[in-house]
Amino acid sequence: MSESKKNYNVNCHNPARNCLKHTTSLTLSSSITMPKARRLGVKAKGSSTPGVRGRHNGFTGVKLEFLDSLKDEYLASSDAGSFYTTTTRAFIDRFGYDLEAGENPALGVDINSLAPKAVDPSLPEEDQVALIERRNKYKEALRAVS
Repeated sequence: MSESKKNYNVNCHNPARNCLKHTTSLTLSSSITMPKARRLGVKAKGSSTPGVRGRHNGFTGVKLEFLDSLKDEYLASSDAGSFYTTTTRAFIDRFGYDLEAGENPALGVDINSLAPKAVDPSLPEEDQVALIERRNKYKEALRAVS
């Protein structure tokens, strides 16, 4: 690959002053190439994944419908923190702690049966603590904005 260079004379910053004292020579090489610009939403050649950017929604189906139903409340809310707390509680009351964010209840399952049950006091204490910790982690994961 042949490298071509171009010489440029850069004059003083003041065009009225055309003196040799403020003239410098600048050499640019054409061997440096910039990467090709990509359009947003277009996948790279040979890539199997689409070029969609941004955060992807982890909720689908019944869960997404539930969250969409709260859109007007969100827009009317002046305190986002209390809205998120209320929504998290309502979401857990409706879908329980056992389904992951991307998971939907199976067809034919009564959604009301998914409501969380109180911690059973007959469980051993370490099991109760583990259950409470798992539920708290689930709540935190629902509220995470990562």
